[in-house]
Amino acid sequence: MILPLIGLALIDATSTGTLLIPLLYLARPRPRLTPLLAYLAVITAFYFLVGIALLAGISIIVEADGIWDAQPVLWGQLIVGIALAAWGILSRTPDPEASARKWRRRLDRDLPVPVMMSLALGAGLIEVASMLPYLAAIGIIGQMGVGLPGRLLILAGYCLLMVVPALVLVVLRARLGQRAEAQLDRFAQWFSRQADVTLLWIAAIVGIWLGADAWVRLFM
Repeated sequence: MILPLIGLALIDATSTGTLLIPLLYLARPRPRLTPLLAYLAVITAFYFLVGIALLAGISIIVEADGIWDAQPVLWGQLIVGIALAAWGILSRTPDPEASARKWRRRLDRDLPVPVMMSLALGAGLIEVASMLPYLAAIGIIGQMGVGLPGRLLILAGYCLLMVVPALVLVVLRARLGQRAEAQLDRFAQWFSRQADVTLLWIAAIVGIWLGADAWVRLFM
């Protein structure tokens, strides 16, 4: 199950909170790296704590024998799957530059460490409900037969992997200095155009899988 988790973590690593905001921050002239490192530390800790809470809930549910095959649960899964698939397939693609413009305005000046930490918490709160790969990963970790310490270790590794791309960009920015500004800015513009489309595709795929699984168990 480790390889699927790595793939899911790399998808989560491309969210607005874990990549777009660090990208926009690093694309500024002479950014201070300490506030960004504090930002990445807070968002990593936030997802780790959310993961612990979700794992605890999964453990309670799993202990309820046969709950996943109960008719109300399967009907709920079918409805959620259809809703997700419809949202992913039928939704209009949002303005690709809107998110980038919003965050660029917030990051147009040097922000102190406490402000960057609160920004990380806010970004995590906004995104956590829509990060479907993260929720899927928690489900996989919750079903691993490795015991609670092993699950927490895997969860910690997952959360760290989520910020590895941003940390790589921090290292490149520190080494290349102003030479990296133009490339980072172009990358941020390209990424902002792709992020929302990717989320809709993920929602559609997960919704179809959930709906099909529930349909088969209900009627076949």
